[in-house]
Amino acid sequence: MNKEESIYCKWARVVIESYFNKTEPKISLGSQFFLQKACNVTLYLSDNSIRGSFGSIFPSKPTLKEEIKSNAISAAFFDSRFNRLKKSELDNARITIDVFEEPERIYNIKDLDPHVYGIIVSSRQCNSVLMPAIYNINRPEDQVHLAMKKAGIPLGTSVIIYRFKVNRYER
Repeated sequence: MNKEESIYCKWARVVIESYFNKTEPKISLGSQFFLQKACNVTLYLSDNSIRGSFGSIFPSKPTLKEEIKSNAISAAFFDSRFNRLKKSELDNARITIDVFEEPERIYNIKDLDPHVYGIIVSSRQCNSVLMPAIYNINRPEDQVHLAMKKAGIPLGTSVIIYRFKVNRYER
């Protein structure tokens, strides 16, 4: 892992530490932090169990810096599935950050590769998102069918499909 990859996780860790200390996070960040990108932040305990996760495939903040900050705080302290992160847990926590490329609409299922692209399917009010590289999903058809099932969209229904790439960064 190179420094550019790990800086995302370092920023998330500094943000969480600052939240504990009630201070403003400070770290020198590169230009990639000032692009508008969506992300998901996930915290894992030393036994690899998830400790918190929060994010979106569409950006809600003007910069990736703010997106990571907001999602890191939400994952650590406001994921309703877990108690708030304890300061003692942070030192051994592993952080992953998935940075999402902007989704692009596709018109042919042949433009999908379930190992490379995540997908969004929608039909009327039903939507579903699947990340790339899901175990046992090897064909585009299987990926689309699983996303439709997840959204409650009957097979055979016309859907709009978007694909997106995810770049994962870990500590």
